[in-house]
Parts: sequence; structure tokens; C-alpha cells
Amino acid sequence: MEGHETSTTNNSTPMTTKPTSESNSNSHHKKNDTVDGSSHSHILQDVSEASPLTDKNHDQRDLESATKLDTNNKQQLQQNQQQQHQSSGSFSLIERLRQQKKSRLLYLTTLSLSAILFIIIMFLIAFWPNVPSYMRMETCVTKECMIASQQLLLWANTTSNPCKSPFEWACGQFRKEYDGGEFFSVNKGEWDVKTHYDYENLRELNLFISTLPEKGISYSVDSLIPDLYKSCRQENLDKSQSDMLIKKAIRAIGGWQALPEFQPMQFWDYRSALKHLHSLYGVFPFYKITVDNRLNKPFDYIITIDKGDVGFPDQFFYNLDNKHEVIIAYNLLLRDFAINMGVVQQKADLFADGIFHYEQRIVNRISSLSKVKENQVITIQHLKKIAPSLPIFETIKALFPNVRITEETEVMVKNVEVLREMSIVVSTSDKRPLNDFIVWSLARNRIQYLSNDYSILMDKFQQSLYGLTKPTPRWLFCTKIIQDWLSLGVDALQQNPGLVKSSPGTNTNKLYPKIDGSMQQPRTEGNDELLRLIFYSIQNQMHHTVKNAQMPAPIQNYILEKLSVIRLQVGIPGDLIETKEYINKYYKRFIAENLFFAEDVDSMWRFRQTQLNEKLEAKGIDDTIISELYTNEDFKSIRYSSTLNMVLISKRLYQSNYYDYRFPVAMNFARIGSDITEVMFKVIDLYSRQYAEGLYYESNSTAGFTDILKFSQDCVNEDLLPKQLLPKDVRENIHVSLSATKLAARALTDFILSVDTKGKLHSGTIFEELKELNSKRLAGLKAYNHNELYTLGKMQKHCSAPIVDQNYYAQIKPHIERHITEKQLFEVIWKNIPFLQKAIDCAPNSQQCTNYL
Repeated sequence: MEGHETSTTNNSTPMTTKPTSESNSNSHHKKNDTVDGSSHSHILQDVSEASPLTDKNHDQRDLESATKLDTNNKQQLQQNQQQQHQSSGSFSLIERLRQQKKSRLLYLTTLSLSAILFIIIMFLIAFWPNVPSYMRMETCVTKECMIASQQLLLWANTTSNPCKSPFEWACGQFRKEYDGGEFFSVNKGEWDVKTHYDYENLRELNLFISTLPEKGISYSVDSLIPDLYKSCRQENLDKSQSDMLIKKAIRAIGGWQALPEFQPMQFWDYRSALKHLHSLYGVFPFYKITVDNRLNKPFDYIITIDKGDVGFPDQFFYNLDNKHEVIIAYNLLLRDFAINMGVVQQKADLFADGIFHYEQRIVNRISSLSKVKENQVITIQHLKKIAPSLPIFETIKALFPNVRITEETEVMVKNVEVLREMSIVVSTSDKRPLNDFIVWSLARNRIQYLSNDYSILMDKFQQSLYGLTKPTPRWLFCTKIIQDWLSLGVDALQQNPGLVKSSPGTNTNKLYPKIDGSMQQPRTEGNDELLRLIFYSIQNQMHHTVKNAQMPAPIQNYILEKLSVIRLQVGIPGDLIETKEYINKYYKRFIAENLFFAEDVDSMWRFRQTQLNEKLEAKGIDDTIISELYTNEDFKSIRYSSTLNMVLISKRLYQSNYYDYRFPVAMNFARIGSDITEVMFKVIDLYSRQYAEGLYYESNSTAGFTDILKFSQDCVNEDLLPKQLLPKDVRENIHVSLSATKLAARALTDFILSVDTKGKLHSGTIFEELKELNSKRLAGLKAYNHNELYTLGKMQKHCSAPIVDQNYYAQIKPHIERHITEKQLFEVIWKNIPFLQKAIDCAPNSQQCTNYL
């Protein structure tokens, strides 16, 4: 029994055991198999050992009972295994369902995030700011590019809308920059860009003079310049010395009837007075004699006669009311001069009134003339018959002592009828008013060089005429004298600084004002090459323009033929200034060693008289270039020589950073390029007049002649220009400005294309530099392409700040400077050149002038 109980206990134990996991179930199942097998053997062993002599029934029952028990255990084991398998299958299905749920959740999450990300990307694409192409372009950071950017931004107000306020956009900061400056009020009427660069040139010249040695050989140009400047600055004439100098000059022309110290009028000869006035002092009442080019072949120099000078710069002023402040100021000038000379006030008043009305009579006689052919070439003998009362023959012989002058000598007369009228005026004048007018003509040209008692009189008149509020500083006055009198010497030394033997540095002498800034070193030859490239680009564009212009074929062919062979000269020919020999020889005849600087004025005129004589002599090409550049009354940085068919460009503009080959190409075209283009248009007009002159010479007719620079004022709005009809030469200048602006823009486009594609552009050392520069943008103006830079630069050439009442100056400027005000010119150009408006995305003006090339 003990054995049976033990067996029962052992067999019942696995039946009550419950699997907790699939692994435990398998382990338990194997354990039960082992236990059951061992238990079964143990039971049989116990039975046989316990009762070996029991009967067979009992043994049989025990065996059946054991067998049955074993069978039950096996059935129980199978049931447990089935339950375990069922439990394991259920568990696997749940896990699979759970995994599928997780996968679906992950898929949906990924899909949602992808959709959100797609929406964000599309939103960014739609609303992301568009980066302009220019922002990806390289910025030019060279010194010259920074200077160019600074110059443009200094005057512009780029925040202003150029379509609504173009002047504010281009010139909004211009007045603020110069208004109230030391020299703002010493200019005539308005401070404009030309005034700015003129002042910059004078400032640099004054600094350059201070570096020159003050002592040296008297005829050496590098010592002549500072010595003459010093004489001018230190001039301290008193009134008695001024009286002595002016009376000495009056005595040379026969005296003045208003002063008893001179000989009586019955001995005075106006013919002798006029001859001496012209030849000794370079003063030209009634008629003016100079040297100019013929209009027909061979286009050589010829003695030329034009109308003389009067007190006002134009006949316009003599038509003003007698109570106008300018007329009153002129009468005060005349009266106070006479009083200073010792004339009592009552007679001085009569003198002033008489001079004004005598000049008014001269002007009115000329203005009433009908239009006649100009620039007629006639003999002196013929001229004497036209104007018998004018001593022209005697004056010419006195002016040109080195030239053989006879009555058969040909001269060119600007207007024959003017000389006829002048002869009539002289022949019908009493001696007293005629003497007064001749004396005043002399004094008017000398007052500014005398003591303050006299010069202040002219300053007051200039203030009234031009609106000046301050007299010109002495250093500026003397620097301008040096620039006018010794222009070749100044340019030669600046073009080749090696000609100066010693440069002690900036002079600390009080004669030289302290000026901020440093001397600009001479530019490299790259600037010369730039000018040549610009010139030939403009020449090609001009050729295309004339070829497509509506004009008669004969004159068109003549212009194209002349235009195709035109040449360019930049600066003084280099071989002339390798040493100082040529320059010293040139100025050797200028003797400036007088006791007073005022006497140097007469020495300067004698020097110029020598230059006029030499113009009539045969000379080589280099001497002709020098003569064309430096022997004219008014110096121009760009000038055309019909004798050489050559455009001459001085290097003077180098000194003020007006242009540089390292500036953006568009900026150079807007400045020096448009200047060259204006000269080229005047050359085209000259070609047309040469053609007409040839027709007249051959057939005494100008049939088929075309006026190239014909400009109608009617196409310009009345609010832009004065209501009165502008003089013909002023209208022509407007036409030139419009045409040059348009043509220079087209030339710029072709030039840039040539640089980028290596087209028809002349090859040179700066080609690659220009190409690299074209791919860059200016700092602060990076959004501006070539056309926009050209527009800004061109319109800034016409920035201005009025010094006097703008309406008053708009009336007088056409009669003084032969052009409209810069503000008016700005508006005319802006509204009549659609290229400028389109360049900055503005709608072009509907009403435009179309009668320009």
C-alpha cells in the first residue's frame, strides 16, 4: 500500500500542474513523460517484490489497474498538449493582429507626415522670396569701383520713385551736398555738374602749383607757373597805382574827353584808337579779328572778322526795362567807374546813361538785320567798300606784323551786313560818345585786375547779373588765370610729372590754401585706350545713324566719307613732352616780369597775338594739334579740328575722376561718352555746312542743303522751356543733347555686346579687364544693370542747385551760356528719350520730340 500511495501521489502531481507559457508547457510535458515512465516501472517492481505468492486474479487486477492508470495519464497528457497547442495558436493570432495594427498605424503616420511635408514644401516654393539674378552676381570691390559707387550715391536718392520724381531720384542729394559750401555762391546762377568738375580741376591745379619750385630759370615753365601765381596772389595795388595804369592805357588810345589832363578831342582819331585798342590790348569794340578755319577746302586757317563786344553778353539785356535791377546795376558800374577816375557825379551820370544807350543803339541795329549768308570769304579791298568807316585793314596789319597783308588778302566775314551796320554807326556818331564807348571798352576789360576800389565795382555788377553773393576768392581767381594763360604748360607737367626737376612737397606758404584731398597720380595708358574704344564705337554708331537718316544722297555720301576717316588724338603728343625743351621754347616769348600783375595782362595778350600769327604759318601735325587745343579763347576739353579732321581730347579730365577705364562701362559712356557724342553731332553739322559752302563756291547756290541740327521748340511742353523763342544756337544745343543721349545709349549696347562676344571691338590691353568688369555689379547699386547705370549717370550730368531765383536764371542763361538751365534740360531729355524711361521700367512719355537723329 505504501508503494501504491506513493505511486498515486507521484502520478497526481503533473495533472494539477498548469502551463503558463509555451516553453513551460513543452518542458513540463517532457518531464511528465520521464516521471510517468519511471513510475510505471517502479509500480511493477513493487508489486512483484511485495507479494510474489499472490493469486493471479489479484495480480491481474493490479495490472489492469496500472494499465488503466497509465492510459488515463496518457489521455490527460494528450488533453494538456491539445490545450497547450490551442492556447499557443490563440496567442500567435493576437500577436499577428497586434503587429498588423501597429504596421497600419506606422503607415498612416508616415503617410500623414509625408503629406504635411509636401504641403510645407509647396508653400515654401509658392511664397519663398525670388532671389534676383543680380544677387548672385559678383560685386566689384576695387578702389575705382568704390569711387564710382560713391560718386553716384552721393547725389542720388535711390529710395525715391524714378517714374514719379526722376529729378529727386537722380539728384535728390545734390543740393544738400553743396548748398552752403564755401564756393557755392561764387558761380553764375546755378551750381551744376560742370561747375563741380571745373572747381575740382582748379582745386587739383592749385595743389599741383604748390608742389612746383618757386625759383628757377625764368623761361622754364615749371618755375613760370608758380612765379606768375605768386605775383597774382600778392598783388596789392592801391587806387593811385590803378589810376596810373588805366590812364597809361587810355593815353595809348588817344585820351578821354571826360578828363582834362588828356589832349583836346579835336586831335583824337578814332581810327588810330581802334587799331591800337585791338593790337595792344586785345579789346574789340565794333568788330573782332581772330583766326579760324575755312569751311571749304583745304579747310586751312584764315583771318576771320566777326561783330565786336558790348557791355552785356547778349542783346536780350538791352531790351529790359530801364528800371530792371540789372540795368540799374550796370548804370551804377558805369557811373562809379567814372567817379573813381575823377569825373564829377553829374558828368558821371551822363557818361553812364550815354554808354548804355550807345550800346543799345549798336545792338538794335544788328538785331533788325535780315538773314544773310554767313562765313563769306572776300578780299580786304571788297570789305573796305562794305565797311569804309571801320579801320579793319590797318588793324589787321597791326595784329599780324609777321604776315604779308595786302588789299587782295582774303578774309572770312561771319556776317557782312553786321560790319556794314557797324560802319554806319561809327560814321554817324559824335566824337564824345564814340570816345566814351572806346574808353569804356578798354576799362571794362581791365577793371578786374585793378585795386579793390575798381574790382569791387565789377563784383557788384556780377552779383546782380548772375546772383552771386560772394566775390571770387583770390586763390581761385589766380588759379583760373594760370589755367587760362598757361594751359599747355600745366597740362604738359601734369601729363608728364617727370618734367618737374624738384618737388619739395606741398608748400606750406599761406598763398596756397589748405585743401583736403591728395593729388591724383596720372592715370595709366588704360584711360587713353578706353577713350579710343568709346570713340570708335560712337563713330560706328554715328555712321549707321547718318546712313539711315532722311537726307539728300549727295550730302549723305559727303558726310559718310568724312566720318569714315576722322581720327582721334588724346592729350599732348608724347614726343613733344619727353623733355621740357618744346614747352620752354613755346613760352619763351611770354615775359611776365612786370612790376605789377595787372601789366602781365598786356604781356599775355602779346603772347596770344604771336600765337595768332603762327597759326597762319605752315606747320606740322604736332604743332597743329597744339595750336588747335591751346590757342583758342575758350579752352575745351574736347574739340574738333577741321584742318586735321580730328577730335582732340585733353587729359585734363583725368584729374577729377570724371572717368576711368576701371569704372563701369555704362558710367563712362554716360559721362565722357555722351560728351564725345555731342562733339560728333556738331562735327556732322559742320560737315553739312562744309558741303553747302562747297556748293556755294561752285555754283553760288545752296540748293539741297539740309540743316542737320534743326530743332523745333514747339515739340517741347511750355512748362519746360521759357515762353519766348529761344535763340537758334540754343535750340541747336538742345537738339545735340537729345541726339547725343540717344546715340550714346545705342553705342553702349553695341560696345557691351562686343566685349562679351569678342565682336568688332578693337583689341587692346584692357579688353579682358573690361570683360571681367562687365560681369560684376557696383556696391550699393547691385540691382542696377548696364542700362540703369547709364540712365542714372546720364541724368546726373544735369543735376543742379539754383543759386538765384530759378525763373530769372531760366530767362537769362540762354543768352549768357547759350543753353537752358540744367533742370530744364533734365526734364527735356527725360521726357523725350524713351530709352531712359524704359531702362528703369517706367512708362515712356506719350508726347515726344522726334526730329532728332
